Amino acid sequence: PDGSGYYLKVSDSEKVYLVATGSINNFDTTPEKLANAVIVSTPVLDENTKTADKKYFDEDGNLASFDSIHISGSKYGKSVTLLPLEDNEMAQFIIDMGSYTRYADTDAVTEMYGIMTNGLVAIDTYKLKPTKADISKYGLNKPEVEITLKYGSGTTKMIASMYDEEQNYYAVMIDGRDAVYAVTADALSMLELNIEDFYNQFVFLEYIYDFSKIKIETPDKTYNFALSYDEDEEELTATESGKPIDDELFSAYYQHIVTIAPTAQSEYVSGKAAYKATFTYE
Repeated sequence: PDGSGYYLKVSDSEKVYLVATGSINNFDTTPEKLANAVIVSTPVLDENTKTADKKYFDEDGNLASFDSIHISGSKYGKSVTLLPLEDNEMAQFIIDMGSYTRYADTDAVTEMYGIMTNGLVAIDTYKLKPTKADISKYGLNKPEVEITLKYGSGTTKMIASMYDEEQNYYAVMIDGRDAVYAVTADALSMLELNIEDFYNQFVFLEYIYDFSKIKIETPDKTYNFALSYDEDEEELTATESGKPIDDELFSAYYQHIVTIAPTAQSEYVSGKAAYKATFTYE
């Protein structure tokens, strides 16, 4: 009568109980509130893992590598694919942009990879079993961001669009989940980056010891360098057109090449190159 509790009766007893208001409030819920908040589970190696997929997991059973991460959506303007590099000790990833590639920033790729593998938790569920109208309402018919992670036969795909006016929450859908979730902007902070933010600051990252020949062409002259590296002595020997050259000076020259950091990038250029370097792997 005073609003401090509820009378309650259960079917297997004739008694009438008095229970606290909070006990009944727990029943005041919706299917959305009951939905699992973990919307991206961490892939693990178990008895259900296919034999061909086991190479992607480390000795602790955690997913340690991937085949590709594809990024697209209205936010980016163009789609790109992040790919791992297996045989390059200086760069772990590249960005495939269709007409050209570029080395990727390791930290940026690792954080994007983490979003798709380390377990993503929603703060709320906007809608279970959304209709086309619901998907349009949350901006997911033309998502700002679409990310697809692939490893072997495994795939995780996420689409997201900023939903609230205060820019605090993304509306998110995950393949295999028939629901629209609310995820905080902090949890998806990597989505604030532009494609250019994934670029490595350097455009050429290769160890000099991996090459047997380097051909340098300038408007005035062509230089043909031959290289050999003694692993036991840790010594580099360089010649140009068969003549010995100062290997320390050549190493310093090469260091300039691997620290080229562009100030801008243009997709198309015209005219004859002023400088051309051709590298032949050992």
